[in-house]
Amino acid sequence: VIAHPELAEVFSPQARAEVDISGEVAVAGKNLKVLGRVDRLAVLEREVILVDFKTGSPRNQALGQMAIYHALLRQIYPHHRVRAALVWTVGPDVVWLDDETLRVALSLLA
Repeated sequence: VIAHPELAEVFSPQARAEVDISGEVAVAGKNLKVLGRVDRLAVLEREVILVDFKTGSPRNQALGQMAIYHALLRQIYPHHRVRAALVWTVGPDVVWLDDETLRVALSLLA
């Protein structure tokens, strides 16, 4: 996983492991309190990269979690682009999640 070329930035000196995040995210008109831990987080000049490692979690559950973290990080870093990826350690398999997929996943949590 560490040597995967798509993940170079999340293992760079600007990246951190096991980053605690907290706040509130609006879901279907309600505020959802969030207290979570991001596996890898890279805060770059204009971009924030969020990565969560999975070994066998169902994709739908993982998408919901990432949608919440993505929404919260967009609030925390309003002037940055926020990118999110799920990384299944077997393979490894890197799946970048586009904004629309994350928006839909967040709306399904209502």
